[in-house]
Amino acid sequence: MFENVPYNLDIINTGSTFAEYGFDYRYFIGKNGYNFAKSPQSLAQDQRNICEYLHHFQQSCVIVLSICPLAFCVDEYLNTISTRTFFAVKCLWYGAYKLRSMIKAEKTPEQSAMTRVKGWMNEFGLMNMTSQKPTETLQEIFSKTSVTLRKMLNLCVANGLRPIICCMPASNAETKLLSDSFKHDFFDINVKAANDINAPVFDYFKDSRFQDVALYVNGADCLNDAGRRRFASVIIKDLKSIKVW
Repeated sequence: MFENVPYNLDIINTGSTFAEYGFDYRYFIGKNGYNFAKSPQSLAQDQRNICEYLHHFQQSCVIVLSICPLAFCVDEYLNTISTRTFFAVKCLWYGAYKLRSMIKAEKTPEQSAMTRVKGWMNEFGLMNMTSQKPTETLQEIFSKTSVTLRKMLNLCVANGLRPIICCMPASNAETKLLSDSFKHDFFDINVKAANDINAPVFDYFKDSRFQDVALYVNGADCLNDAGRRRFASVIIKDLKSIKVW
């Protein structure tokens, strides 16, 4: 899946669209890093990637487990005709979305953010992302995906790696569409349930330093170069503060 993955990595990240755009290791000066994020990508695939590339990591490599607010809603993309077709269509949709996002004049940040939110609502059967509570089906999926995160954390510790849980930032055009209670029910509770090793949690989703739409390619959640530079500066400072950098 990944080409030319270097060895002796000091830091890597997992994740999906947010992290794919968010991490640029050119700005992590003096460190050998690699971005394993792809869009779309499940937590289960993140776990497989870590297992497959363990031999590429330095002892004490920092593993940034990038998890977006809706990541716990996806258990796995099963290898069946229907799910392969769904996955292919979703990949094409994301590809088209990225292309549209790069043409800034096509949509305002508010329109782009609404497109993202409506996509999640359609995918996960949500009525809204403010007062919506997890459905029984989603609760069942949460019980699986939180276990997947717990396994990833324990895998890292067992191999002498240093895991960090990270919720990537989004602009105010997008964050205002997700209530704090929604994020608590869909993200925070699941992180807490999985994090029995008390790994550090860096939550940048509504961080005031990243609310400006000008930091994003799409004005919503795909950081541009200026955004990636700022993000690198912030997360490096935070890693230093907990003495893992």
